[in-house]
Amino acid sequence: MMLHILMPIRVRLTYLLLLTTTLGAGEAQEKLSVAFIYPQTPTSSTVNTYDYAIAGEAGRRGAELAYERFAWVAQQQGVDFRVLMNSAPSPSSAVRAAQRLIQNDRVYAIVGGFYAPQAKALAKVAAERNVLFFNVGATDHTTIPTTHTFHLQPSAATYLRAISSLASTTDPDKWLVLHAADEEGENRLEAAKDMLFEGVSPLTVSISSDAPVFHEAFSTISELAPEKVLLLLDWRLQLDFLTQFESMQLELPTIWALPDSVTTSREFYGLLRSGAPNAGRGPHMTTWDPTLDGTEASFLNELFESRFGEPMDPAAWATFEAIRLAFEAAMGSETTDAERIKDYLLHPNRQLYVDKDSPTSFDADTHELKQNLYLTQLVDRARDGSRLDKLKSRAMVLRLMPVDQVW
Repeated sequence: MMLHILMPIRVRLTYLLLLTTTLGAGEAQEKLSVAFIYPQTPTSSTVNTYDYAIAGEAGRRGAELAYERFAWVAQQQGVDFRVLMNSAPSPSSAVRAAQRLIQNDRVYAIVGGFYAPQAKALAKVAAERNVLFFNVGATDHTTIPTTHTFHLQPSAATYLRAISSLASTTDPDKWLVLHAADEEGENRLEAAKDMLFEGVSPLTVSISSDAPVFHEAFSTISELAPEKVLLLLDWRLQLDFLTQFESMQLELPTIWALPDSVTTSREFYGLLRSGAPNAGRGPHMTTWDPTLDGTEASFLNELFESRFGEPMDPAAWATFEAIRLAFEAAMGSETTDAERIKDYLLHPNRQLYVDKDSPTSFDADTHELKQNLYLTQLVDRARDGSRLDKLKSRAMVLRLMPVDQVW
């Protein structure tokens, strides 16, 4: 099992794994350290706290699997590869953890960013301390410093461009857009105007994150009957809207929602199936799915399932691949220097492998991974079988969206 996933890595890195003196070639157990910082449920959680621990826990499992896979490869070359994990319930605690790990353990890369404030904070630390940051969850790239950041989570603009290519109409008069009444909500709305509506403002309703009320949105849907509704909301606001809409006797429009690190999880799909089976049916857009059946994708999914007994959610996949890329880039560039690793990852001929059965690369300007996306939909009834089978069957993949359709 291990050799199946590691052999392709070792074949690709045959000429890279012989380290030069930059990494201390010939020295026993030279250390390479990557930090993984993830959210946990605050001990004093309030109604205003948006809990991303669902995605953080999935990411933690992805980090564990990555460590187990790549530490073995590193060990064969006399390198001690470590993934140092630290839970953090807030952006400020994430910053403190990152600074401590950089100072004490000389980490050269940070993996995290499951929501925008945490990603922004960690990206700032990475730029200040000249280490790399791999964003695995935040879509609001406009507020995240780019210089030292690489994005495995697509931007809001990328997702909206994909929605534009799939929607039957982009006439702004036929859409209702719900966005949060904050900076991130406004940024998402501007991206929607550019990507979907050619700069024209659609009909919009702003929602307060502190005290969400959807009366205006429901009244607008009742009176104007828009064909499409676009939710530019965080996962909890999406869930609140969809579950309330489910109880309304209104004609159901096509509802599109901007993904985040929680909305693509099997746990979130379960919440939708129980509270909003019709309104929350989808389509949903995602970077990964535990039912993917490509050669490399299916193997990674099976490896994850056999290790944890859980489906591999996109947050787990993104964390696994971010650690993989950080490891391969350090080994391939023969250094932990941020500038040289950036040059390695952004080389115009660089082919990167993230278990999607075809190579990919980072965009040179945005540092966003150019990758396939997938369209999923809730399944009416989960199939019989084990708990794992039931979790996986909460949703199904409708179609692949190849890179050239998204980019």
